[in-house]
Amino acid sequence: MVIVIAFVNKQTANNQIMKNWFLLLPFLLLCALTSAQEIDRNPEWQNKGDWVFAPYVGLTTSTIYEGNFIDDDNISGNSFLLGIQADYFFKDNWSVKAKFNYENRDFGTGSSEFLNLTITPVWHFGKNRRWHLQLGAAYSAFLDDSIADGAFETDLGIGVIIPIGSHRFFIELDGVTDNNAFEVNITDMNGSVISTTTFRTNRSSINFGYLF
Repeated sequence: MVIVIAFVNKQTANNQIMKNWFLLLPFLLLCALTSAQEIDRNPEWQNKGDWVFAPYVGLTTSTIYEGNFIDDDNISGNSFLLGIQADYFFKDNWSVKAKFNYENRDFGTGSSEFLNLTITPVWHFGKNRRWHLQLGAAYSAFLDDSIADGAFETDLGIGVIIPIGSHRFFIELDGVTDNNAFEVNITDMNGSVISTTTFRTNRSSINFGYLF
């Protein structure tokens, strides 16, 4: 007799529809803002030594997937995050950003609470340098550290500033991928491993914030 540790790898149709909209919406918003930037050419550049701070909220999709590629057979769920960030400009178009998030990640099988810290270099570009692109390192830890150890992650994001009067809002598409894969084993009745499947996790979000 063989004892199998089963891992469910099918998401519901509703989660798939929400996931498709979640991935499409940020690109539509960012493309729509491009023409507006062409009209308003007033520079809003930062100088070396400047600091910029921002609180933000995000809508998230968290996914568990097999191997190295995300496909339609993965488990995913939708939730939210709350965060603050600080940008230090060491050049007029380059900064180092620190982000600190509280995240409620739902992987489709129940939610878990995380604290996430990200440190990443940021390139600010465009006519008014309202666009930014970032690639850096992150670390996420369970609030209940008895569940599992924390994980190092890779962070990738792109965003745009939206000036309204004297105020500056921003929209950002951001994602972190767990660099530490975890394994699910299939064992026989004696506890001997028959086969092993490797899984990874990913969290993507669309963030809305205010710069000051």
